[in-house]
Amino acid sequence: MSTREYSSTQRDAFGELVKQGVYDSDFSHPAPVRAFFGEVMQTLLAARSAGRRVSVLDCGCGPGAWLAEVVRLAAEIEGVDVDVFGFDITPEMVDVCRQRFDGVVAPDHFGEGDILVDQSFDFPAADGRFDIIFAYDVIQQLPRALQLDACRSMLSRLAPAGSAVVFDHDSKSSYGRKMGLKKFATQYLGLGLVPRYYCNAKYPPLRQFMERLATDDHANVELRHASGSHKCALVIGAENG
Repeated sequence: MSTREYSSTQRDAFGELVKQGVYDSDFSHPAPVRAFFGEVMQTLLAARSAGRRVSVLDCGCGPGAWLAEVVRLAAEIEGVDVDVFGFDITPEMVDVCRQRFDGVVAPDHFGEGDILVDQSFDFPAADGRFDIIFAYDVIQQLPRALQLDACRSMLSRLAPAGSAVVFDHDSKSSYGRKMGLKKFATQYLGLGLVPRYYCNAKYPPLRQFMERLATDDHANVELRHASGSHKCALVIGAENG
């Protein structure tokens, strides 16, 4: 599948989910995954210098639920204020995200974009570098050959001492292998073991990415695992950060 075909397929699939009401401006993620997200992001936010605004970019912002969590987490940390930004490949998702933040965050903080397209990281109100960049269940939506490139795109747009985070499942874990079999059976054998739109996702080999980024890109990399969940967080920082 070409990059253009991938983009069109993903855009249409998630646009249809918005039309079906699966995602709206009140959408919220389940408590267990919010807890792990909070643990990781609160640590990164708290590490920022007090008294300065922290720029946070969500690559694949969807309906803005994760950015809303970032705003909530920052409000609990004294001296930390955030400027949130997000892009998504699906225009319907961007519209929902803007509705969520209507009157709170300027609409031009959100736009259509693709994590594989460098210009997607440019916003009128930002300098093109961000203190924290994250992607939640986005890398899995990319063709396998482009997944590591996407991680490097995030790394290249970090401000000094910034951090990029990939929240995803590891394809090499027991859970990743099990889900791979379920998706195969659903897509090709018609068994219906998972929702069909799950079948577009290909979990990345996060531990392999950690090793490649540390060796080839001289990045500081840590792989964190959620307690009581299969979710992982690959935290990436520039070597001179």
